Amino acid sequence: MLTRERLTDFASRILQPADHVALESTTNCWAVVDVLQQHVANVVVSDPTATNAIAHLKIKTDWVNGK
Repeated sequence: MLTRERLTDFASRILQPADHVALESTTNCWAVVDVLQQHVANVVVSDPTATNAIAHLKIKTDWVNGK
């Protein structure tokens, strides 16, 4: 079971201050973000419905993928 203490231990041992982390938006993602933000440069939360829509686009450009 993942607890705040285990996540904090993982983050302090494995992650580096210059790391960037991406998470899929879920019910508990914001609690994870709170812990990880203390250990990395940036944490991004992705909306899975938007990510899925981008993945299925026929036109792939940095401009389209950046939306």
